[in-house]
Amino acid sequence: MQAAKHKSPQRGLSRAVVQARAARPRHNAAMPRLLSEPLLDTAWTVVCLCAEWCAACREYRHAFERRAREQRDAAHVWVDIEDDSDWLGDIDVETLPTLLVLQGGRPMFFGPVLPHVDVVDRTLRALKEHGPSGDPVPDEYKDAVALVIEALRVG
Repeated sequence: MQAAKHKSPQRGLSRAVVQARAARPRHNAAMPRLLSEPLLDTAWTVVCLCAEWCAACREYRHAFERRAREQRDAAHVWVDIEDDSDWLGDIDVETLPTLLVLQGGRPMFFGPVLPHVDVVDRTLRALKEHGPSGDPVPDEYKDAVALVIEALRVG
């Protein structure tokens, strides 16, 4: 795992969501890679937060993309925390890769993971069987996670 600092000032949730709605990003080469169809109302969505400069992330991306093609248990989204910062908003991710797992648009897991695709398999299986343990999103990430969810809804 690699460490990454992308510091930002704290924003109020309402301001962040308003900014995301106002921006309504359009797809371009720098946008997050939607690797499978998102269905936020009912399905699972796995968002991988990485960075192109991170060697572990570059290697992991191939396995994550393969999982997106082969597994139909979740939508898969690849987000570069620097290149996609307009879409993502300001976020301070300290360890890469970091996964955000959503069910019906509700956060179920948020945290750093080892760059092995079987971690996604185990995480989804555990969440489906047991649900999240406590609040899965630390307070300092709630605004950024809300932006991701909003962007998936409008994107």
